[in-house]
Amino acid sequence: MAEDAKRMDRTVMVVGLSTRADERDVFEFFSGRAGTVKDVQIIRDARTGKSKGVCFVEFSTAEGMVKSLSMTGQTIKGARVQVQQSQVAEGRGTHASRGKF
Repeated sequence: MAEDAKRMDRTVMVVGLSTRADERDVFEFFSGRAGTVKDVQIIRDARTGKSKGVCFVEFSTAEGMVKSLSMTGQTIKGARVQVQQSQVAEGRGTHASRGKF
């Protein structure tokens, strides 16, 4: 669980993402400006596979995450995005993160 907490300190949630944007677009957008991107996960509809306009970006360092927060209002694939610090809501998360399988 300590590793999950550290990971969340390096992760942002991006909302307002264009449905045309893919992981590479997001990776390239943040890499040159905020820091080294470790992972990008676009949230997709389970049935159709289409983007829901939300993604999570994990940086290698907390510094990269902090820098990325200032990028709110910039555009990716023509859509203005909001960058927010990612948080796990109390009582939410995966069963594995709570020690349940």
